[in-house]
Amino acid sequence: MPTTPTTAIIATRIQQLVSERKKHADAIAAIDQTLTQIGKLLGTKGPAPAAPSATAKKPTVAAPKKSKRRTFTTTGAESVLAFVKKTGGSTTKEIQKNWKSERRGGTADNTLSQLFKDKKLKRTPLKDQRGSRYTLL
Repeated sequence: MPTTPTTAIIATRIQQLVSERKKHADAIAAIDQTLTQIGKLLGTKGPAPAAPSATAKKPTVAAPKKSKRRTFTTTGAESVLAFVKKTGGSTTKEIQKNWKSERRGGTADNTLSQLFKDKKLKRTPLKDQRGSRYTLL
């Protein structure tokens, strides 16, 4: 059966910890003094850099700002269809450039794939380069 420590035992343990802490603080002070003397012998300017204290707060790193979702008057699919209609046919690169000019996030790849799958756009692979040419069906 576990025993609960009495107040006297707790008080004694606290006193031991306080005295150990004082011994460690004295040892750190002695080390600092020795380092200062060594610095003087070596001719360095100023005292040795201070070690961070145990109670010193660590600098907090600000969390990166999460960008807010944007809303647009037209959907991504409507935007792509209007652009392809206006140009009479566009390459993937031109559509991506238009997508970025509208300050939309990510890329238009998923939207292009969905429009092709829904048979709203015709995809023709470009010869000797990456990408495709998209035209309205």
